Amino acid sequence: MDVNLYHHFEHGVDEVFKHFFNIEKIEEKNRSLGNKKLNVEHCEIQGDTGKIRISREIPPAGEIPSALKAFHNEKNRVTQTEHWIVKDDGSYFCEYDVEIEGVPAKLQGKMHLVSKGEHAVNNVSLNIKCKVPFLGKIITGFLAKDATLQMDTEYELIKQQLIAD
Repeated sequence: MDVNLYHHFEHGVDEVFKHFFNIEKIEEKNRSLGNKKLNVEHCEIQGDTGKIRISREIPPAGEIPSALKAFHNEKNRVTQTEHWIVKDDGSYFCEYDVEIEGVPAKLQGKMHLVSKGEHAVNNVSLNIKCKVPFLGKIITGFLAKDATLQMDTEYELIKQQLIAD
C-alpha cells in the first residue's frame, strides 16, 4: 500500500533541509508529539550526504482495529533511518525505512525536497508491505492511515518551528 503526501513550506529548501538535521528541533518535535524514550542515534551532514537515525516510542495516532491489538502496544518502538543526498539541481533526495518493533510489516519510503520559487515542497512517499495471511491488508491499511496522520502532524509542527525561528 502506498501513501503520498506533499508538504509545502513557506521557507526555502536549504533552510528546511537544515531544520530536518537540527537535533534540538527533533527533540522538541518528538516531545510535542508525545513520543517517549527518544534516541537520536545519528544526525549528521557530510558534504552532499546526510543521515538521520532516530528511535522512539510512539503512540498510535488513531484507533487500533481489534484484529491488530496483538501486534500493537500502547506505544511501539519505532526506528527511522533516513539517507539524504543533494541532487545536481539543488534539491534534496532521501530514501528511508521505518521499523516498528513487533509489527510484521516493512515500511520504506522516499522524500524529495524541492524548491518552488522562494518556498519548498517535500514530496513524501511511503510503501507499506505485510505478508501475514488474512491480516496483511488490515495491517497495511491501519499503518497507512496512522502514518499519514503522524506525518501530517509532524509537518504542522515543523512549519510552526520554522515560523518561530
